[in-house]
Amino acid sequence: MLPFIDIHCHHKSRNSKEHIEIYNAFLDSENGSAHYSLGIHPWFINREPDQIALLTSYLESDKDIIAIGECGLDYTIETPKAIQLSFFQAQIGLAEKFNKPLIIHCVKAFDDLISLKRQNNSDLSWVLHGYNKSPELAASLIDHGFYLSIGSKLCNSNRLEHILKRISLDRLFFETDNDEVYKIEDIYVQSAQILELDQDELKKRIEMNFNSVFNEDRSK
Repeated sequence: MLPFIDIHCHHKSRNSKEHIEIYNAFLDSENGSAHYSLGIHPWFINREPDQIALLTSYLESDKDIIAIGECGLDYTIETPKAIQLSFFQAQIGLAEKFNKPLIIHCVKAFDDLISLKRQNNSDLSWVLHGYNKSPELAASLIDHGFYLSIGSKLCNSNRLEHILKRISLDRLFFETDNDEVYKIEDIYVQSAQILELDQDELKKRIEMNFNSVFNEDRSK
């Protein structure tokens, strides 16, 4: 049976043959999951005395960390842009050092995000979580090598239907984030209907993306 893959969630994982979930952990929390991401969210910069050193120590010691994040940029908060950019660039460096993909939070900072991706110029995978902006921006992000993850808003937003149709299947993921109403299965069902795809075909394509980005071989 092909799995439902939840690329970003804030609930404890129920990983099994039927479900793969990447639990988003924080530096001051226990992960409790076989697959998890760890990073410094722009909202929580300066919560610890030396967050970059702490994150580095986790990456050196815990092989269950399969991605760095969520991290990124949010230009609607009080933390100065220069500080956010410094922390994000440090985490890009750690992703390069430890060969981990990035799971990215971005709010009103897409020009800087694309600029950083262009400057980075490597095969490192950048996954933008919770994408809900325009189809035109989606196309631009994909042109610059991003993966886009669509969340549960798809289940009650006609606008997101148009966006989903513009995302290449080889650049697509799904997530529940912190939603407590819709399950990842609901997002797959809705997406398969919108894309006019058999659900197993959609699951196969998302699993291929997962295996490629996170270097997972589930056949072993």
